[in-house]
Amino acid sequence: MELRLQTHRLWLGLTPEELQGLASGETLMEVVFFGGSRRLLYELTPSSVYPETTAVLEDGHITVIIPQSKVVAWMENSMPTLSASQMVSTDGDMLTIVLEKM
Repeated sequence: MELRLQTHRLWLGLTPEELQGLASGETLMEVVFFGGSRRLLYELTPSSVYPETTAVLEDGHITVIIPQSKVVAWMENSMPTLSASQMVSTDGDMLTIVLEKM
């Protein structure tokens, strides 16, 4: 799984194997080490509980939660991307979350 960050945008690229695992209920996780105990951990988790795609950042850990039903539907169609937006401030700033088939 590949991560790209841009102003107000979080992008995750998935291989066909990763997409299949995600559709089967597996959590995908990657870690980038910065030396010492510093690291950035990011994960993509399917959920049968969350109705919308959601991203959370806490203590150097990015978690993206996506409804499993959306993953299965996306895997079965030819659309190259799946995207969602979430409000991240009271000023109306939005974070766009993009998943792309690689």
